[in-house]
Amino acid sequence: SQTSYGIDTERLSETNLTASLAWKWSHAKNLSTSIWGTLIDKDKNIIIVSSTGLYKYTADGESLWNRTDLMGSQMPVIMGQQLFTMQMMSAIMHAIDLDSGEDVWVKKVGPSTGLEGDMVEAYNGVVVAAVEQFGPMDNIGVPARRAIGVNASTGDELWSYTPDCGIWNIMALFPDDDTLNFMDMC
Repeated sequence: SQTSYGIDTERLSETNLTASLAWKWSHAKNLSTSIWGTLIDKDKNIIIVSSTGLYKYTADGESLWNRTDLMGSQMPVIMGQQLFTMQMMSAIMHAIDLDSGEDVWVKKVGPSTGLEGDMVEAYNGVVVAAVEQFGPMDNIGVPARRAIGVNASTGDELWSYTPDCGIWNIMALFPDDDTLNFMDMC
């Protein structure tokens, strides 16, 4: 179906998008995988976030590193020279060096996570995520119970906030140096 933000079907049929690809990523083992998203670092390297791990490539498609041990990672964020992510369900957070792909620190930051496709966000030295579960599974998943801010250098919890109802995808926004906004389900 055509959406109001999609490319006009007539225009699309006259364009060969495949011909303009610099390279194409396929899972190394040819497995079906869900792509959660991509990140681009300051050097224009591409990090593919999938259900089977994290994969970093140059802009020309040369593999730099992969982290297939991080299956089920929430959508990470880049801050400075590190990538921050958290594994769904276990609430194990990782700070990963962008150059080497190695862990800078790993810390369990909560008993569990929600099951709403949460994001990990970061700003000004603080990594923000949602932890614990708020209620049983229903037709939209399981929201998280509380938001946490952790020190980006150590993984130590700086603060915690529990809203009156579950947190939906958290996806924190930082309108200024002292404010954090996120969406709940109230």
